[in-house]
Amino acid sequence: WQASQVLSGEMELEPLLEKLMSIVLHHSGAERAALLLEQNGRLLMAASGESALEGIDCRLLSWTPLEECSPVMRSVAEYVWRTGEVLVADLGEGSEVPAPLKTIMDTGNVRSLLCVPLIRQNERTGMMYLENDQSYGVFTAQRIEVLKLLASHIAISIQNAIMYSRLKKENFELTGTITETAVSLEQSRREAAQAMVEKAISDERNRIAGEIHDTIGHTLTSVLMQIEAGKRLIARDPQAALEKLDNSQQLVREGLQDVRRALFMLREGLDESKEFEAELESLLEKTMAYTGITIEYEIERGLKLHAAQKYVL
Repeated sequence: WQASQVLSGEMELEPLLEKLMSIVLHHSGAERAALLLEQNGRLLMAASGESALEGIDCRLLSWTPLEECSPVMRSVAEYVWRTGEVLVADLGEGSEVPAPLKTIMDTGNVRSLLCVPLIRQNERTGMMYLENDQSYGVFTAQRIEVLKLLASHIAISIQNAIMYSRLKKENFELTGTITETAVSLEQSRREAAQAMVEKAISDERNRIAGEIHDTIGHTLTSVLMQIEAGKRLIARDPQAALEKLDNSQQLVREGLQDVRRALFMLREGLDESKEFEAELESLLEKTMAYTGITIEYEIERGLKLHAAQKYVL
């Protein structure tokens, strides 16, 4: 019961196999033990252990194919796997040789052996193979019954541990996939944002270029109007004609200043050192002065506009 509790309480495959080898060797009297498990229709030695003076020497998760194991283990394992029966034998002189070993000439130093199938839900999942080189009759009926009881717990614990290991691996892979996807999405988001910024900059530059064109056109049109008015006035009113020419000169200066500011905005952004409301009011006053048209206006104070919007206005 205590051994079963120990096995049931371990979910990690490698620690489980180590505890399993220790429990089996302790309760069976074997010198060597091997755990064979079925994988994809083949029997593989998942773990092995050997009793030594300093303790138990274990080899875990070796996954050695049955074909590479000793002839005695291979023959016994194939027989137990085929029949599903427990096989116990003594290989000393005068002992009856079990059926699966009759074709083997050299059984080495093995004197006692035991092989117990592992069965879970009426399906064979593997087996425990045990040997002793020192004594005959090591595997008594009582020890066999103990190992048969343990076998059912061993089968369940191993399958649970294997399933847990697979779930951990799948979870790790899924976590990795999610992380990679998140990184990829973040990279895509950044690239999309960068593309939007670049497009916005391009659109803004094109808009400002159009504004420069409009500014130059407006300025030149106003200048031509002032010059034409001056030509008409120069004969009868030289002073008024001179004012028109001064206005033309001022319009050219302001137009050049607007072009410079627009070009600066293309490179850096609009210079907002002056108050927007004051600039707008100045523009309206100059328009009335140059055209002779009266404009009634009201400017709301404290407008919150983007630099480009202020420039367009």
